[in-house]
Amino acid sequence: MTLPKQLAAAIYAWVDAFMFQAMQDLLQFLRDNGLTMAHYLLFMQIYKVGPCGVTEIASLLDVSKPAASQMVDRLVAQGLISRREDPADRRHTRIGLTSKGRALTLKCIAARYRWLDSLPALTAEQQITIIAGLSELTIAVTQLQTAGNEK
Repeated sequence: MTLPKQLAAAIYAWVDAFMFQAMQDLLQFLRDNGLTMAHYLLFMQIYKVGPCGVTEIASLLDVSKPAASQMVDRLVAQGLISRREDPADRRHTRIGLTSKGRALTLKCIAARYRWLDSLPALTAEQQITIIAGLSELTIAVTQLQTAGNEK
């Protein structure tokens, strides 16, 4: 389905503004905490999907398995992630967040949204309109994600 031009333009403008501000705040948080975008991607993958293997991490970050393994080793040493034997296959390990890593991931997420606190006040009517529109967009995107996962 092709979106009508006015709707597409409005969504593009919102996504551009939202992503720019969210990424500015996130990148500043990462710099302030000695983290990289690769760390963030790894934390979010584990946070959203659950523990994974080094092969999945290498694929996610588009790096070699040895490079992914080195990053994992550094994050394990920092106490942010853990390496555990896969109960289904003892030859493999599962990489998960520690409580310290989960807390840091939640701070990363909060940093992405910090800019929302600076938005000007909206009327009750504006808020209702925005909530309805964003709810519909969220449903549509969720359906896309679900369809993509079924492939």
